Amino acid sequence: MTLPIIHHVDYDAKTVADDHRFPMRKYALVAEFIRDAGHSFIAPEAALEDWLHLAHDEAYVSAIMTQTLDAKAARKVGFEITPAIARRSAASVGGTCLAARLALEQGAAVNLAGGSHHAGPDGGAGFCVFNDVGVAGKLLLETKEVRRVAVIDCDVHHGDGTALIFRYDPRVFTASLHCEQNWPREKPPSDLDIGLPKGTGDADYLAALEDLVEAALGTSPDIVFYNAGVDPHAEDRLGLLSLSDEGLRARDDLVARACRSAGIPLCGVLGGGYARDARAVARRHTFLVEALGAAFQRVPGRLGGETDQRVAFAQRLEPVSDACRKDFVIERFPAFVDEDHGRLAVQPLLDAVEQVHHGGRAQARIFEQRRHVETKNAGGQIQPVFGIVEHPGMLTFADPGSQPIRQIARLRATT
Repeated sequence: MTLPIIHHVDYDAKTVADDHRFPMRKYALVAEFIRDAGHSFIAPEAALEDWLHLAHDEAYVSAIMTQTLDAKAARKVGFEITPAIARRSAASVGGTCLAARLALEQGAAVNLAGGSHHAGPDGGAGFCVFNDVGVAGKLLLETKEVRRVAVIDCDVHHGDGTALIFRYDPRVFTASLHCEQNWPREKPPSDLDIGLPKGTGDADYLAALEDLVEAALGTSPDIVFYNAGVDPHAEDRLGLLSLSDEGLRARDDLVARACRSAGIPLCGVLGGGYARDARAVARRHTFLVEALGAAFQRVPGRLGGETDQRVAFAQRLEPVSDACRKDFVIERFPAFVDEDHGRLAVQPLLDAVEQVHHGGRAQARIFEQRRHVETKNAGGQIQPVFGIVEHPGMLTFADPGSQPIRQIARLRATT
């Protein structure tokens, strides 16, 4: 898999001076570093105002887009609300929405902006205008592209805006790992908050992160949004923690590999970073791209082979006929990519399985799909994927066009 990377030239709002406390030039610099490493970008569309209304007050959204926000509210945001800031903010949200949708399709994606987690329902704060993860999560739930969402926020500051946006939504699990003594002083509760003391270093940080990630993935989300702020670094002016470059790399690797092993799509966003050297901040942001690219690299393989590529399915499936009255859950098994023969087995997400009797054995026919459950032959024609029962209580989905049959995923009875 080539990791989808989202970038827009508007991410760098030129009206913010080089010596501003917020290092706006980092967005152009991280894009430069990633491009120099041989990557290409996908440009997003700006978020529609209707999308922004899913997470923010309509009057506030209008004031940003028309640059009529009052001076007090603008001081809380931390920027003069110029046309460039308005364009940047809408583009950043659009980038996270696009990255999330590409992550659902391909396993992972990164937006080279975003992580504006201090923006809440009533307005912005702390250099955050619109909460991109809040909008993207709400959008995917609204359109029924997902049923459950998890947010893993590793910016050094508590994700207060995100916590408020999803406060009463049981479909979303918010988790924040931050410096307890740092801003914001008021920290509305996330579903899981781990506040670390000032000066926490790599080892203690990573130990806490393991617990947080385990809890977040344990909610069986359909997608994880990961805020990979680099402000926990020891050199950060606003951080108060003491992570090294190696600690940040290990952090990003841990989150990426955990999601990969669980087969949960991962959408990464940059988050904060306030070291005086903007180039150093941008370099640290490239760790996120490296981690997701390595963890989600597609490796062809056979069932039981070396590959750890996972097909992730945690939904219960309801039978729709009398042939079998058991519920099934999908277990995780390696997927297959056979590009030499033009055949793809891509991440299925089944809504239902119809059980029918045939020749004294049960077969399963996939009759509704939310994502692809199919193979494609060399001519590009879609072929159905059928299941066969290997033994009582077990159903295996397989590619009927391959010899020998390649297993794609299995269902096991839970009752």
